[in-house]
Amino acid sequence: MDSNEVKFYDFGPFRLSVRDRLLLKKDKGISISHKRFEILLFLVKNQGHPVSKKELLEKFWDETHVEDFNISQHIYEIRKLLKKNGGDGTYIETVPKYGYRFAADVATSKSAADEQSEDRNTIGNFDSDRAGEGSTPEKLAGNGSINTDGNSENCEKNRSVSDGLLFSRKGLFAAFLFLILILAFVGIYTQYLTKDQPAAERKIQSIAILPFKQIEGDQSEKWGLGIADSLITELSNQKQIMISPTSSVIRFVDEENLDPIEIGRNLKVDAVLVGTIQRSNETVRVNIQCIGIKEQASLWSEQFDASFSDIFSLQDDLSKRIARKFSINFAPEQKFGANSTKNIDAYKAYSKGLFHSNKIFDFSKPSLVNPDEILKTIEYFETAIEKDPQFIRAYIKLAKTYVFMGTHDFSMSMSRKGVFSKANRHAEKALELDSNSADAYAILGTLQLSEGNFSKCRELLEKAIALEANNVEANVSLGWLEVLNGNWDQAISSMKTAYLANPHDKEVRLYLVRFFLLARKPDDALTLVKKELEINPPDIRTNFYLAQISEQKGELEGAIRELEAVLEKEPENLFALVVLSRVYAKNKQFEKAKAMLALELKGLENEFGKDYTDYYVALAYLYQGNKDKALDILRKIKPNYIVLIVLRHSYNFDPIRDTKEFKQILSEMEKELIIQK
Repeated sequence: MDSNEVKFYDFGPFRLSVRDRLLLKKDKGISISHKRFEILLFLVKNQGHPVSKKELLEKFWDETHVEDFNISQHIYEIRKLLKKNGGDGTYIETVPKYGYRFAADVATSKSAADEQSEDRNTIGNFDSDRAGEGSTPEKLAGNGSINTDGNSENCEKNRSVSDGLLFSRKGLFAAFLFLILILAFVGIYTQYLTKDQPAAERKIQSIAILPFKQIEGDQSEKWGLGIADSLITELSNQKQIMISPTSSVIRFVDEENLDPIEIGRNLKVDAVLVGTIQRSNETVRVNIQCIGIKEQASLWSEQFDASFSDIFSLQDDLSKRIARKFSINFAPEQKFGANSTKNIDAYKAYSKGLFHSNKIFDFSKPSLVNPDEILKTIEYFETAIEKDPQFIRAYIKLAKTYVFMGTHDFSMSMSRKGVFSKANRHAEKALELDSNSADAYAILGTLQLSEGNFSKCRELLEKAIALEANNVEANVSLGWLEVLNGNWDQAISSMKTAYLANPHDKEVRLYLVRFFLLARKPDDALTLVKKELEINPPDIRTNFYLAQISEQKGELEGAIRELEAVLEKEPENLFALVVLSRVYAKNKQFEKAKAMLALELKGLENEFGKDYTDYYVALAYLYQGNKDKALDILRKIKPNYIVLIVLRHSYNFDPIRDTKEFKQILSEMEKELIIQK
């Protein structure tokens, strides 16, 4: 080795030995795979300079189908290894949309002294086997290794010792070779056993399919999200392996530098499917890889090439290939792609509709809804239907969007009745195209619930559940129906069914939190919110639920802290203002309560009259001691079943529950809804 060549790189408490390919800490080796060592060394050599993912791919992976999620996985493991062994976890920085940079200070060493020091640390007790290399007879005579006086007896003894040492070295070398052969055989045999081994044999029971990453091309097309949604839809039609719903993975659609293992841990699945889609003129290449969370490694990977016009056949092939990998058996009548489309423009519009539907909730708005995103969602789903009038999934998604608008009293320029009429028409069309659509029956049942027709609602929801026992929409709506009928045990049972069918679905989990709060079970609600925070980063909605949980438990200071935290981020959040006004009043801080309510009412000048805020405003007045004003607001609220449930069951209305005026308000609302039990 050239004496001027760098032999060691030191950073923090670590040392990289270039010659021996070792990661050391205080002269003790740390176990690290060869590839991860080489990646770390490459980053260290380029200290302070960004290294692109493309450069890492070209340098360390020969396979053309390997993509940058492999890099993310290795970087994650390197970071974890360094942190586990005393590092601070900040050595490797992520450079957004580019790659990585080694940010720590690095010292290099070229001295032979350091190399000799390293030799002593790594070969230690074998120095005696090197006796005589560069040594004089005089130096060795004193220890009896070599006799220089010509005594034959001593020579024979020394020869015997020398032969013994030689035999010892040969024996050791032979044993070492034998061990290497055994390890190589085990490795080859293990590879043979695991090659293309069905994932089901590895006890894979749950999978998350992440939105595919689109390489090059128009990023707004959202092809990767469309492919993932199609795979999720097709592969969910079985009960052997749980597939995370699109709603639980859609948030990753535009995220850079995803770490599949970390995502898998958060979603609590056994494996994560990641992929890329690359279009070049009329050719499409799709790469897909299954990463085992426990194994922290790729279980298998596939590459598919097709013409762009055959992308739908490609999706069906992907579904079948994945099903075989996981030993999934579908019913004989299963038809892949039956509810999808074969129209490119319809598929593109549908993918965009999915993307914008995920952005509808906006907690900076008084209504918690972003109207622009609702309009875009409707526009794209309607375009998908226009391009392909047989596109069942587009009808279902559009109908659900209209149901959402109606149940959240966000009808915009339409009447609530008009919104529900559109939802009904699209669900009926989906049912016409597929008479066994559980989703269509669930939507129609939910609409009957909104109209107060309980008997017809139950009939349709039970039909949906008969077709698909774990249908989320049907079980959630059945839960609301049971609440209206006062059957809390059955209500929570239905909601738990929906939750257990899709434990990664944030909306279902938070629906159940709301149920527990209405059922006056704040501890159960808190357990679910904690699970939510294990999976997803905290957001304003979790702040609100934590505040309501604390409020219901009588921990008013805790509730105030949660709501004030929201207002620190969004000072004009009207929802936080009105709830905080109520909590301040409960905590006898009446001046602050009035100030919060004044800000709320000013912000609601163009929003007042919305059901979702009116009953909160009524409660704020109630706890400030203005019962008459609270009752007057409640009389003016437009009846709908969500408001009715809140009035019937929320503990916040207990101070006036037994009054004649409140009972009359409830009675009139029930009559107007024409409830048929």
